[in-house]
Amino acid sequence: MQDTNCQDEQETEAQQFTPEAMMHCVGIKHVKATPMTLGYFRAYMDKTIGDSEDVNAPGYLVEYVESPNPNHRNHAGYVSWSPEGVFNKAYAQVTANDAEEAMAYLNSVLSNHVYNG
Repeated sequence: MQDTNCQDEQETEAQQFTPEAMMHCVGIKHVKATPMTLGYFRAYMDKTIGDSEDVNAPGYLVEYVESPNPNHRNHAGYVSWSPEGVFNKAYAQVTANDAEEAMAYLNSVLSNHVYNG
């Protein structure tokens, strides 16, 4: 059971939330991916398909390599699905070795640009 005070605080925060107040961020992720329709992904994850979902929607199964929270027995990282257009705008295919080198470099760059509010 959730603490009532915590629930009240969360409801108050949600009521005060405005999309305009959100901060802009750039993230860097190392992922592994494979093309997969939404319907196949739902079946792979043993999830039901929503009535309004297009089972034939093209996209990718995405595994977040550095995630400490695996959610599927066949994967070491967290797995999710990304629509094809969103995925193609966010990721470029590289070799595993290039990915490790790029992550090391980009993390060093980001560590010098920490958000200070």
